[in-house]
Amino acid sequence: MATSQAHTGNGSPLLLIHGFPHDRSLWKPQLEGLGGDIRVIAPDLRGFGNSTEVPDIMTMDAYASDLKELLDQLGVQRAVICGLSMGGYIALAFLTNHPEAVDGPILCNTRSGADDEKGRAGRYATATKVGDEGMENVAEGMVPKMITKPRRPCIRNVARR
Repeated sequence: MATSQAHTGNGSPLLLIHGFPHDRSLWKPQLEGLGGDIRVIAPDLRGFGNSTEVPDIMTMDAYASDLKELLDQLGVQRAVICGLSMGGYIALAFLTNHPEAVDGPILCNTRSGADDEKGRAGRYATATKVGDEGMENVAEGMVPKMITKPRRPCIRNVARR
């Protein structure tokens, strides 16, 4: 799994888990802003960004296992786990499966229940479109879903990246 990290300071490590269909670049402002004070770890989930391809259908538990393995490889015993959107689902799976490794959860724009059939179909359609057309073509259509105040161009530009 490809990772992007900042490691300074003595605070508890912070693991940032991106949402669907993003990659670790979503966390660039947090890596830059927090990296001087705490250890920030922002990986690309399997199948996203610069990570390895997904061998089959991934579950939230499988992503959580990948992240636990990553923390073990980095020598991190405990971390604050932050998940955005689908990353929140993964953070909850991590908390359930590896509570001993969690200093605390941060859940952003997520929910505790799994997607219903309509939600799964929408995710699958988006993933297919990204595969067929590339993320750049899909990103513009996602911005209104992600940003509540479209009058803020700087935030819209970050979401487009």
